[in-house]
Amino acid sequence: MAAIRHSLQKSVFLPSDERLVGVVHVTKAAKKKKQSFLCAAVTTERPVKVTLYKIKKSEKGDIYKKERAWSLKDLKKFDGKDVKKDTAEFDLHFEKVYRWIASSVQEKNVFISCVYKLITRYLPHHKPEFENVAQALLIDASMQSDAAAPAPSIDAVDGQEYQALSAKEELDLEKLMGEANTSISNAEQFAEELAKDLSVLDGANLRSLMASEQQVSDIMALLERGILEADRIEARLDKYDLLLQGVKDYMESVTEKDSMINVQTTNKNKLMSCLDNMIQQLDLAHTHKRALLDGDLSQPTGLRECCQAALALSKAMSVDLVSASDLDMGGCPDLDMGLYRLTAVQDQMKLFDKLRQTFAKRLSHQLNNLIIHLSNAHEVACRLPHAVQPRHGQAATTAAYAQLMKLYITSVNKMYEREVRHFIETARMSLVGRGARGQQDVGPDASPMKKAGITDETRKLMLELFPNLETDLQKFLDAAYMVDGFFSLYMLVRVNQHVMSTQDSGSFLGKVLAACQLQTKRNFDKFMKSQIKAIEDAKVSKKTRCGIVSFVANFADFAARAEVTFKGSDRHSDLQKWFTQIVRAIFSNIVRIAKEHPKTPQELVMLENFHHMFSSLSRLKIASLENERKEAKQYYNEQLAAYVTAYLGRPLEKLNNFFDGVQAVVARGVKEEEVGYQLAYNKQELRKTLKEYPGKEVKKGLDNLYRKVEKHLCEEENLLQVVWRSMQEEFIRQYKHFEDLITRCYPGANITLDFTINDILDYFSNIAQQH
Repeated sequence: MAAIRHSLQKSVFLPSDERLVGVVHVTKAAKKKKQSFLCAAVTTERPVKVTLYKIKKSEKGDIYKKERAWSLKDLKKFDGKDVKKDTAEFDLHFEKVYRWIASSVQEKNVFISCVYKLITRYLPHHKPEFENVAQALLIDASMQSDAAAPAPSIDAVDGQEYQALSAKEELDLEKLMGEANTSISNAEQFAEELAKDLSVLDGANLRSLMASEQQVSDIMALLERGILEADRIEARLDKYDLLLQGVKDYMESVTEKDSMINVQTTNKNKLMSCLDNMIQQLDLAHTHKRALLDGDLSQPTGLRECCQAALALSKAMSVDLVSASDLDMGGCPDLDMGLYRLTAVQDQMKLFDKLRQTFAKRLSHQLNNLIIHLSNAHEVACRLPHAVQPRHGQAATTAAYAQLMKLYITSVNKMYEREVRHFIETARMSLVGRGARGQQDVGPDASPMKKAGITDETRKLMLELFPNLETDLQKFLDAAYMVDGFFSLYMLVRVNQHVMSTQDSGSFLGKVLAACQLQTKRNFDKFMKSQIKAIEDAKVSKKTRCGIVSFVANFADFAARAEVTFKGSDRHSDLQKWFTQIVRAIFSNIVRIAKEHPKTPQELVMLENFHHMFSSLSRLKIASLENERKEAKQYYNEQLAAYVTAYLGRPLEKLNNFFDGVQAVVARGVKEEEVGYQLAYNKQELRKTLKEYPGKEVKKGLDNLYRKVEKHLCEEENLLQVVWRSMQEEFIRQYKHFEDLITRCYPGANITLDFTINDILDYFSNIAQQH
């Protein structure tokens, strides 16, 4: 227990300037597995405060922390449970009863004595009841108090003693151990030396005492007088403690009263603020009352006054009596219900209800007459005042409102139905004459839709007034699609704009527009699928050259117009997905048509059409088609190389065959410089072959090739110069190959072709200029 006391004092009480006086190891009566310590501690500063703590040990390591604290002056009763037999149970009565079980009866008794002594010493005017406690425990403690015995130390309450070394003692011990020559490992020899020194010192002390017996007697007398004087001082200090304790109790009482006064003042201010707010909110101007009772609903000025009065009345009847500022100051959220119980508030609410009913009857009568009068004049929507719908729970006007609404629906729904159908029919007829292909690029319309919030009752009213609006709009969308499928693009963008601008997606208009948006999306997807189907079914005339296929030529215009239509729209991603599918379909069907066409070489069909697609995609700069643009360029380059290879071929055919034989001989193991000694490939045979390709004949052959390529290529793509330049590069490559073989296989023979690379460049340039 001494080690636990020392650990508790050091880790728990010393940091808070407290001293541990008593401790008992306890468990709760209901939870015997959860162990803790009940400690009594006093402050090290005056006036002394005595506190009981519940100390809990953490589950991870030997860490103690204060879990709960009680002031000892709040203890009402200490119940030892049974005075006749030893029991470890005891109860502490504070604001409620705490039941404990000590680890042993001895620890419990020591703790009782400690608590009683602390009360006797520091709280003499506060005597809690000690019930079922042996009187011997209380008598011993009181006798110790009467003798002015000091409070038990943290290490002597349970009969155990421990005293730490002072700083001076530690220095002396270190000095002594430093002077010893013996190694610290030889502890026995070191202890013997200390014992010898101690005996010498004891002898010297004894001789000194015997030589100064009279001085010792004088010192003892002085000590006795000092003890008596200390007792008198201690008694006087105890008297002062009692006086100070009375002053402390008085000051605490004054502090508590001052705190109560502050609470009362704060509550009074909050109440006054709440009442002022209530009066301001529940006040209705006299002019508003007069307008509700007698206002002229047939004149604009009177109607405006009645509307203002009705809004003021509605605001007053729906006010929350606790303002936001009151809540910030700590006001109770339920205070408004208490205010509603005030007689003045109830009387004001009755007055408001009476005004509301009177005005509702007047307004209902005026609107009833107005609707009947205007229903035949075809001007209801323009001249009918906007009625303020009753709030939920105002049952007094429900019947009148329902009757008025029924009359309104019966009077105007047929007229609205005729007007809506006439409008849609007019719009449909205007589309028939125009068609999407003749439309100008139309940008997004920024006109706002209906913006007010729509209640459930208003939505029901709109359904009854316009029962066929959704069906008529969907028929109009389908009719527009039948006129020109491209209209579906415009419709999708515009309807989506209106859907996004609708504040209440659950309103009547929001639901109608959502259905229209779904229909336009279906039409849009159907139109895009039809574009792909048209590409897959496309045929070209087999009697003439192919040229640029129609769906390739039309793509750029189609994509540009679609991009303008969807610019800035939230549905632009839908267009991008279809663009990718359409371009992929164009690529695959270019290959199909190239294979099927009998009049135009396959390489030429793919060359021209992929070049056109590459140019269109580069001009459009559509980010989602960047991969397709690169792919079109790759197809174009591959087909250009294939066409040059197929139609330029090997213009010096015999020379090509000769050097093919030379390369075959070298491949069989003949050294390159010995090829000239082969009969079939000697220098004479090489010169003979070269004579068959004079410069004039070569230029003539190239001129015929140019005319042939010119007939193949279509004029709109301007690919003639590109193809001609590629053929020039291929011809020069073959020429350099021949020169290299002559140099390696016939060294020193001074054999060359009849024309040079500069001659080739002149041939190609002159032929292009002549045509």
